[in-house]
Amino acid sequence: MALQKPTETLTRDNLFSALQLMPVVTGTWQIQPNQGVLKRGTLISEAGKKCAKTAAEEGEPDGEGTPETVDDVYCILADDTDTGTSGAVTAPVYFTGDFNQDALIFDTANSAKPRDFMASARKVGIFFRTNI
Repeated sequence: MALQKPTETLTRDNLFSALQLMPVVTGTWQIQPNQGVLKRGTLISEAGKKCAKTAAEEGEPDGEGTPETVDDVYCILADDTDTGTSGAVTAPVYFTGDFNQDALIFDTANSAKPRDFMASARKVGIFFRTNI
């Protein structure tokens, strides 16, 4: 039996906004497999995938094409989660709250920015703020 316990270290990730005006509601959500390890603070869609922005496709000669789309935010991952390959994983998430937009994680392809996800996040009670 060890006489000393290992030292634990607290690391702050600055995920929450300095102004906590919105209550934080937690729960669990099904995260889809084959996404690798998703980090705490990842924006998650209702389908259980990391939120992303899809680029607009070039249009036909008449100017019509597929406009860019952005996944709607449904929740924010509360802990690092390995999505594995064998099926959906239940993970802890935040359903509401004020979050530091600089600490949020999403697919940055197609020049995605926090602002792209802000409107859909507000609809479900998730607010992005800039910490000072």
